[in-house]
Amino acid sequence: MPHNRSRQIAPLKSIFLVVVLVGLTMCLVICSQRPKPVVGPGMLPPEQSKATATAYKAGGWVPLQEPDSRFVPGTIFLAVPDQWPQWVSSLETCGVPKDVLQSVSNTTGSFKYSGDSTYGAKAVLSISGVTAGPDFSAAQAATFVQSDAGASAIDIIKVGEWLQKNPSSFSVLCKDYLSKPNMFVAQESYRVGSGNYTLKDSKNAALSLKGISTKILNLSTDANAKITGDSSLTLTVPVYTAVHQAVYADDMLDLILGRPGRGGQGLTYADSKINQSLPY
Repeated sequence: MPHNRSRQIAPLKSIFLVVVLVGLTMCLVICSQRPKPVVGPGMLPPEQSKATATAYKAGGWVPLQEPDSRFVPGTIFLAVPDQWPQWVSSLETCGVPKDVLQSVSNTTGSFKYSGDSTYGAKAVLSISGVTAGPDFSAAQAATFVQSDAGASAIDIIKVGEWLQKNPSSFSVLCKDYLSKPNMFVAQESYRVGSGNYTLKDSKNAALSLKGISTKILNLSTDANAKITGDSSLTLTVPVYTAVHQAVYADDMLDLILGRPGRGGQGLTYADSKINQSLPY
């Protein structure tokens, strides 16, 4: 009798194993197609944030990986294919006086981005004075709402004249950087005077930043942001979300050295080239 019973159990085990294997296979296929949860830094996968990048591109702007207070007009940045623009330095650091680089803002320009932008949760950790709390892992995304936004630009003719008249005042090291490939100078930046972040969990629900039982973020006394609502983190400094009129950096170097520039045309711009090479 036990012998017959073992014969009956053997086929059942085989069926069970087949069902388990099929289930695992289906899970692998389905799970591999789902976007994995991302905890930044930077933009989330295209399924969740492509609309933001597309809107900026459509307006002729090069979107940044996340709002960044360093990308002022006159920023020197690196743009490598399949990567987002990377901050390097600025013309001010290289020796151009502040009054020459004084930017002019336009709050009524033809391009205005008023939608919500979705970034990785770690975008908030790039804010000075903001660090992750013990429960930060609950945050999966950061929704950014902007106001008081518009184009801000340096006067490129004013800057060019200064470079031509004061070549010896421009840092030698900066000249070396301007000569490197994939280097650009932002003539114009998209300035956000006031921005609010809302951290959200994997179910797209807003996380409380004031909860007694949870601690999502730590803010220092001199942080460049403050908690203004149960789920709102408000920036206290302007940030930049995109750049425009990206000048080839070696064209700027040509101005300093008195050379005719790329193809003898002076300053040329690379916005379209950079946008075509972004991750999406």
